Amino acid sequence: MTTTPLHNIKEGSNVTIYCEAVNGNPNPYKINLTFEGETIAESDRPALYHNLASISRAQDGNYQCNAMTKFYDQREDLSTDAMQITVFYSARISSEESRVYEASVGDDVNMECTADGNQSPTIRWFNNRNETLPNGDDNIRIENVVAGEITSVLTLKIGSYSFGIYTCEAYNFVRPSDYQFMSINEIGKFHRNRLLRYHFECIVLKRSPNGDQCDVQDEDKNHYYPMSTALSRIFVT
Repeated sequence: MTTTPLHNIKEGSNVTIYCEAVNGNPNPYKINLTFEGETIAESDRPALYHNLASISRAQDGNYQCNAMTKFYDQREDLSTDAMQITVFYSARISSEESRVYEASVGDDVNMECTADGNQSPTIRWFNNRNETLPNGDDNIRIENVVAGEITSVLTLKIGSYSFGIYTCEAYNFVRPSDYQFMSINEIGKFHRNRLLRYHFECIVLKRSPNGDQCDVQDEDKNHYYPMSTALSRIFVT
């Protein structure tokens, strides 16, 4: 029992499962393929191909090939072979909306970002100057790593230069990354980086010496901005 491709099966790819009964005497009279105990394909030949078109995470699980042989005295024999198919999928942040925090100088603000994926994603933060915050930063802590889901909390002591746009990026080896924008606004004041738009979508992801970049589409669906310029162009100035 084999699959094509053999390894790193990603969501959306086409997967073929091949089942074959060999060295039987007599040959099997029936062969079937089950997924989590439910029959999904069968054949009266000793070999079977089954295609999983655009495989999804719901098809992650245990597959078993069963070959039934009937002897001349009517006795039957069942031979099985099983395999686990793991479907990898890109990181996805659980909240589709950006968040706005209202604060004053001296306040503590906890910004939370939760994502899931397979493999479990990494979360990276960008500050209000679009600079990457290292994962070893004392202000970042990881919580609730359960079954591919991870929550990262960025804690800030608000100073006069803390207001503006922050970005959470979630990623794993299955691209593209996912992003969430967060705004810290000073209570009672209007800032040029106040977050007004609430949903953005990564269109194109590319690698660069300075890290990942992603094209961002604004809400009117007509304009596209590279990630490097997004924070200065998609918010009201």
